[in-house]
Amino acid sequence: MLNFAHGQLIIAGAFASYVLFKATGISPILSVPAVAFLFFIAGWVAYYLLIPRRLLRGDDPETMSFLLTYGLSLALTAAMVLVFEADSRPRSP
Repeated sequence: MLNFAHGQLIIAGAFASYVLFKATGISPILSVPAVAFLFFIAGWVAYYLLIPRRLLRGDDPETMSFLLTYGLSLALTAAMVLVFEADSRPRSP
């Protein structure tokens, strides 16, 4: 099985480190282990809630896993655009 949502999960982890930095002042480098653990748990939960239910019902499990993870990828991208916006922002020196 190939997960097409891995890239979006990595970007979401980067955004989570940024939010932690803005909210608490913790260095993004120091927050990596906590964010990695958080997203490991989130990925594990998403896998066990979504994948086995769809793979057991379909005739073609490879196609079902592709469609499910691609849809998850699109949903994660849309959620991040809604939360963090897609407008470019100037960087202050």
